[in-house]
Amino acid sequence: MKRIALLFALLACAADAAACSLILSGEFRVSRRMSTVAPSAVTVRASSVEPWVEGCDAGIMVVQLAGKSRALLMRQGYEVRPLSGVRAEDVFPPGPLAPQAMDADSVSLSWGWHAITPDDDGHVRLRFQIVPVSRSGSPGAAIEVCASTDDSVPCADPMTDDISQAINAS
Repeated sequence: MKRIALLFALLACAADAAACSLILSGEFRVSRRMSTVAPSAVTVRASSVEPWVEGCDAGIMVVQLAGKSRALLMRQGYEVRPLSGVRAEDVFPPGPLAPQAMDADSVSLSWGWHAITPDDDGHVRLRFQIVPVSRSGSPGAAIEVCASTDDSVPCADPMTDDISQAINAS
């Protein structure tokens, strides 16, 4: 989990007088002209949510995915779909995301938002699916991801990591 904390330190705000920059995943472009190839299966290694980054006018979500090899993971995109009951459906990206390289067998996805509505107790809880997508647009097997500011989101295999210290340390 130290590696993901380091990632967040690197993703932290580069503040100037009025703004900051977060490193976010770009759009993954699907081409229907490509031959149909099933995407590689992935697992969730870690997930972290920071609903409000101090000094920035935004929040950020980062998910670290693992698979057979980073090369395979980098050749596909990832759709993020909110699961039912999620209060903040508008914080999810509208299309597939391009991964960012991490370790030899992992990549990360990151996206941000400008506003998020916490639950009644003040915490943010997110449950969503990540669906690998090939260049041709063929979907792979969906995996469930959970993240919360209080580690309370029930998930089949929750892997959460608090990133607030890494972000605030920069």
